[in-house]
Amino acid sequence: MRKSLLALALVVAAMAVATYQLNAQSNAQSGKVEFEVASVKPAVPQAGGPRYVRIVGGPGTADPGRITCSNYALIALIATAYDVMNYQVTGPSWLDTERYDIVAKVPEGANREQVKLMLQNLLLERFKLTLHHVTKQFTLYELVVGKNGPKMKASLQDSIGADNSPAAGAGRESPLPIGKDGFPILPAGRGMIQMQMVGRRRIAANAQSMAALVDLLEKQLAAPVVDKTGLGGTYDFTLDFALGEGRGVDALAAPGASPTDSTADAPNFFTAIQEQLGLRLEQKKGPLDILVIDEAEKVPTGN
Repeated sequence: MRKSLLALALVVAAMAVATYQLNAQSNAQSGKVEFEVASVKPAVPQAGGPRYVRIVGGPGTADPGRITCSNYALIALIATAYDVMNYQVTGPSWLDTERYDIVAKVPEGANREQVKLMLQNLLLERFKLTLHHVTKQFTLYELVVGKNGPKMKASLQDSIGADNSPAAGAGRESPLPIGKDGFPILPAGRGMIQMQMVGRRRIAANAQSMAALVDLLEKQLAAPVVDKTGLGGTYDFTLDFALGEGRGVDALAAPGASPTDSTADAPNFFTAIQEQLGLRLEQKKGPLDILVIDEAEKVPTGN
């Protein structure tokens, strides 16, 4: 009996190995690139306090063999996979509200472009995502230096790369100290962090380039921003502004509005850019590629 069970176990193991090899061969022949393994689960709702969001790891980082997303909205994952900004993705409102925790093992030697394809395949398989592209005329902004010059403080330290400095809204492993005004305090050398309270948002940054600032502004405006400042180097700055209702620019006071139109004791976004950074946003129009989500499932399939 024991010999029979052993033989059966060996057959089952051999079949499993053969199936794995067949799948790997099929993926290689079809040119499909995938994560070795991936866990995709709805994030546990965070109770009160600052909401921490992050994506870390992958090729070119200190953890090239693993990508970890925490409390990540599906719209942000789609934007990352297709190398676009969140505002270039349109679909059901829950794409921006439902959040997920994802841990994926990256095959050895994979590059960033291959990881994007892996994310696309993950979206297809776990969320049954389908989409199409359209081109639309879009509001965009040019960032220029204000009349009295920039007010940002030139940083004394080297620029912190994107892999070490999560973008606005990214979180940290440990809580930051809280200041007297209720906002977390960003220590020197910690990159950039976004913090939000009722009716108000603060962005604190250390050693950030103009490219990082433009990326930040695009996320706030949900619109393209073109750097026309001609400024180099890195800067330390804090940006405080009031919030309204809606998404993107709809959540910010209109250009030219006075601070008294704000929803909190802080200037509107466009005024804050001028008064606190010494820069100005000029509105323009231009074509932009948009990803239209045709279908996506809110609950991801098996892990």
